[in-house]
Amino acid sequence: MQHVEVFGYLHEAGDKIGFTHGDLNCANVMEHRGDADLYLPAGFANDQETQMFKLPGDEEAEQLEFRIIDYGHARLAKNKALAKLPKAPGLELSYRKWWEGKGDVWRLLQDMAVTVDGRTWPAEEEAHVRMLIGLIRKVTGVTISAFFKDKTGYKYSGREMEMPWHNRSGFGHNIRKYRMRIWAFSFQRNTQIKPIEALQWMRGNEEYYKVKYGKSED
Repeated sequence: MQHVEVFGYLHEAGDKIGFTHGDLNCANVMEHRGDADLYLPAGFANDQETQMFKLPGDEEAEQLEFRIIDYGHARLAKNKALAKLPKAPGLELSYRKWWEGKGDVWRLLQDMAVTVDGRTWPAEEEAHVRMLIGLIRKVTGVTISAFFKDKTGYKYSGREMEMPWHNRSGFGHNIRKYRMRIWAFSFQRNTQIKPIEALQWMRGNEEYYKVKYGKSED
């Protein structure tokens, strides 16, 4: 649910003050522990179960929320905000030029593609993971692989043919990650998709994934 919460923040900030992060990737989304309320946009469940996440190294799931950090490249639309962000130095302007025309949603999802590709997930989360894979493909054009393990230890991916590089720890996976980034940049798809459009796509397809892959537990 990390991406759902982040898209909600982006939509609200963009709508109110014309906010664009300008450097959004997985490293700039921080897991926050504590009693803070989880923010989810309208149409998504916000109950106690939804707020529980288990990070690597945790024995039990804990209540988390996700926060966007590092606003060094952020921008505000002049017609929506009176305050101005500091001007960026020349080197940072060159960095911005490289990413010009690529929105926050596209940038986050192309980075998530490389980050989650080849990972193994609990089988009960398959519907959620498959929907994320579908969203990544729709926005970036990149198809990622995922493995699922049920409570008996049986592991599967749904692929007709599994190659070593499809697995995160398999031979050639690092090369695969570079290929995925090159593909996303070379054959750009929905680089300007808005956060609300990504959320609407997920809401519109949620039932399809639940029916096809079974209802996931949040």
